[in-house]
Amino acid sequence: MTANCSLNVLLDQVDVHNFVSFIPALINYFTVRADCFKAGQLVHYVEDWKLITSDHEILSMVQGLRIEFQSIPFQKEVPLQCVNQSEMDVIGTEIKKLLHKGVIVATGHEKGEFISPIFIRPKKDSSFRLILNLKRLNIHVEYQQRRTGVEKLCCQRDEMARNR
Repeated sequence: MTANCSLNVLLDQVDVHNFVSFIPALINYFTVRADCFKAGQLVHYVEDWKLITSDHEILSMVQGLRIEFQSIPFQKEVPLQCVNQSEMDVIGTEIKKLLHKGVIVATGHEKGEFISPIFIRPKKDSSFRLILNLKRLNIHVEYQQRRTGVEKLCCQRDEMARNR
């Protein structure tokens, strides 16, 4: 079975009595799908989101959330990066993955830039989670008490169900 076949083709081949033998094909399918993931695709479906909700905050999140600052972020010095060489290698690999998926874009240094330290933590599956420490940047962010988009969608769904 090829890695790029569709899920429907895979599901058509499922024998419910022998599901265990199907698991490797599913793992392969979802691994390929994860490797092909491209970030930033929600913005292409704004019209579909408008059919789901009219909430301005949720729609603005789908189109790209803007961070409001209460003061202009500044740094007197670049923070120290306290990681060893093997951790730097892992960080480099994780950054390449994010670049490939379109989650981040490469950039050069700019006047007024704000640099935050990066570190890693192991995951249960022995891979690593890349963490950007935004503690110093967050000092400048304007905070508002709000529900998350997911919480709002769930509340809207519950309210629609009650009104039926």
